[in-house]
Amino acid sequence: MTLTNGERIILLMLADIQINKPSQYEIEPEFIKSAILDGQEWAIRWQYPAVPFSGPKNDPPELEEVLDILEMWDVIERTYEQNRNDRQASEGKGDSEQLNYNRFPGFDGNHETSYWQIAHYLTNKLGRFTRFKGRYLGGAVHRLRGYQRMLEVYRKTRLSLTDGTLTDDQLEAILSAMKEPVGPTKDSANEIV
Repeated sequence: MTLTNGERIILLMLADIQINKPSQYEIEPEFIKSAILDGQEWAIRWQYPAVPFSGPKNDPPELEEVLDILEMWDVIERTYEQNRNDRQASEGKGDSEQLNYNRFPGFDGNHETSYWQIAHYLTNKLGRFTRFKGRYLGGAVHRLRGYQRMLEVYRKTRLSLTDGTLTDDQLEAILSAMKEPVGPTKDSANEIV
């Protein structure tokens, strides 16, 4: 959905009027206002899929990647939860050090802002990936390249997930990908490698 500046102003004014009146309608004026002011107009189409919007979708280019990253981390966390008792004995030991990365740390709020904003809208405004709702998904460390490496491995295992969890080998392979390559990279000063 692409709005003109005039359409934005009109919708914001209408939302302000509706916010102060009890409404029996399905459209939430506070959500519309928030999405417009936050520059997340794509979320309006996602929140109201029954509305026959015309024109191109205009989803942000990062949206599909954020969806994949959130799905991957949801599976990682679910795997940890299901196997927590078995893992407690082995976590933190030298050969499985990467198993300590068991919670989604989010995106760099300064340099991966669009990814962070999309993740925030998906989890806190649109009710997707409820596991992450209410968590602060911003930080000061570049993580996107690590997530992209992890996704390469995760996408190969995605179709083999039968109960929505990973095997130990799959989990280790995915988490190890975040830490590679070991040598310096172009922007490694602020990135976990």
